Amino acid sequence: AFKRVSSSAAGAAAAGASRPHKESSSSALPAPKVSMADISLEDFVTKTRRLLEMERLAEVEQSEGILRGMKPETAQRKGRALLGLRCVDLRGGLLGKTIVTLELAKRQGPDAPPLPPHKLTPHDVVCVRPSKGDSSGEPLCSGVVYRVRDTGIEIAVDDAPDALDGALRIERLANETSHQRLVQALERVGKADSFGGGSGSGGGGGGK
Repeated sequence: AFKRVSSSAAGAAAAGASRPHKESSSSALPAPKVSMADISLEDFVTKTRRLLEMERLAEVEQSEGILRGMKPETAQRKGRALLGLRCVDLRGGLLGKTIVTLELAKRQGPDAPPLPPHKLTPHDVVCVRPSKGDSSGEPLCSGVVYRVRDTGIEIAVDDAPDALDGALRIERLANETSHQRLVQALERVGKADSFGGGSGSGGGGGGK
């Protein structure tokens, strides 16, 4: 037989059943409070720029490690290098850079032959080494690809040697396009803050 349960007893049972649920919710960790970071926008831009530069250098070091374990001929087949080049021009460029122009050393006529297939593009970080030999040791010079033509490549370098003689090769280390875009975005953020009167650093005083 079923026992009739009074409404008061049912209410008490319901209250007792809900009690453990309340205890479990009260024992949960409280949500962390969200507050403004104790750093100015100028410091954020400076620190982020430093981290981006560290990331760029790490990418270059990783590429150098890959090239050290690879024969130059293999690197060229993979599009990471160009062998058998010679320097045909050294001239001054913008911001104190030196523009190094490299073309294939072997040619059957007065005109430079087209370069073999490669993956070198403008803004690539590259280094110049003797065409023969491994990738250990310091390169002859390093810089950024300034222009790519069918028959040659121009590289903007900071410190170019007085002369680049003999057969040379280019090795691709990294690409600066993404790095430059991030740096430019940081600069825009900093300029926006300065134009806005530094409202991001605490503002206030709007009622005066």
